[in-house]
Amino acid sequence: MDPQRLFDQYNAKYFAGRLPRYQILRTERYGKGDHGLCRKKQREIHLGTLLRGARLGEVLLHEMVHAATRSGHGRAWQAEMLRLAEMGAPTRRDLLAYQDPDQTITWSEILNEARDACFETDLSWREMRAQIGLRYGLTDRQGRSESPGAAKRMQQLRQEFIKGRREWISRAE
Repeated sequence: MDPQRLFDQYNAKYFAGRLPRYQILRTERYGKGDHGLCRKKQREIHLGTLLRGARLGEVLLHEMVHAATRSGHGRAWQAEMLRLAEMGAPTRRDLLAYQDPDQTITWSEILNEARDACFETDLSWREMRAQIGLRYGLTDRQGRSESPGAAKRMQQLRQEFIKGRREWISRAE
């Protein structure tokens, strides 16, 4: 099914048409696989090119809930996912995954990953930036931050990476 048409159907059925029009793009710009990314300011939803069938609808709804709420995967997002699930939308699986601490990574764990990366690789921050930023939806493939908030988080990741590199150097001396 055409993702743009599916957006319009879901908007009418689950959001009473209250979401503004978003451009739905099939792209690998933000990583590969069955992923999605909501860029609210640009009113774009990016969907991975590998998404097909029911999974396409699930990921599209996930991103539409980001468009409808202010939080990442916090309480407002979870409440909206639950509301849609109760209406019969295929959102319960994602909702449960984000409530399971074994499946959800916290910001402090991402910061630890950045700090530990210098022990596990010889990559420079410039090389690491694109990898870690892309993995967590903070940058595009070229390592450019997607928003001021993402840029701030990338600065925090850089600081942790540098902190880890300094620890590594001091241990080696």
